[in-house]
Amino acid sequence: MSAANHDLAISCGEDFNFTLRILDAFQDPVDFGGSSFVAEIREDHKKPLIAAFTVTDLGDGTLKFSLTNDQTKLISPTRNYKWDFFWTQSDGSVTKLLYGDVSSAHNISRI
Repeated sequence: MSAANHDLAISCGEDFNFTLRILDAFQDPVDFGGSSFVAEIREDHKKPLIAAFTVTDLGDGTLKFSLTNDQTKLISPTRNYKWDFFWTQSDGSVTKLLYGDVSSAHNISRI
């Protein structure tokens, strides 16, 4: 399985989340029981971590990706970022499912 490109646009200082539903080859929801996940934002490969998503299994093949407002404040609109998402299955196999660029915008209001 090759990873899909999914770019993100995140507002600074705002809670950010999205959901992803994954189906198998038979169009059935994937069972994520016993799985672990890593989804991170960095400027580039081997650069310091900017933010790590909390990934929650909602059941029925659906995952929720979340960043807090404190985490999104660290994403500068003047820099370029990348992100990716890895799934480690219960048997230990690791699959990269998503990757992409991350853009951010300043807020006018001070929060």
